[in-house]
Amino acid sequence: MSDHHLNSYHVAFDSMEPAIAAGTDVLGDTSHYANHKPARWDVVAFSLGNKQNRFVKRIIGLPDETIQFTHKGVMINGSLVPVPAELGGRFASFSSHHDHKHGASPFKVPADSVFVVGDNPHVYVTDSRELGPVPIKNLEARILASIQVTPIS
Repeated sequence: MSDHHLNSYHVAFDSMEPAIAAGTDVLGDTSHYANHKPARWDVVAFSLGNKQNRFVKRIIGLPDETIQFTHKGVMINGSLVPVPAELGGRFASFSSHHDHKHGASPFKVPADSVFVVGDNPHVYVTDSRELGPVPIKNLEARILASIQVTPIS
């Protein structure tokens, strides 16, 4: 018997490609953060404000870290962060966008929050660069897998 509490989430947009294709459903463990601290590179489902506004993004910055996005990649506390090989070049370079209010210059993540970013470097993504840090209490699930939906007849 598993201790996981699972829920599905729909990823409508292409902000997480290539890891999660637009229109894909994903499965998340809603009990994960009751027993674990958020970790860099976790893909999470979270809500801001009302529960209708759910997002799926990747945690990049952890509580109390200073994060900055540069053309060389992600800087944490003044050092370039090595990106796991399986994430390829997704976080190798960032260009500034006028709607991005956080992270173009060094940004301190509050002690009760994380900084989340979409995987797709080729599209404008609404994430913590625009919305700000996400309170840990708003993390609904750690995403475990994408779901291939096949109709049952």
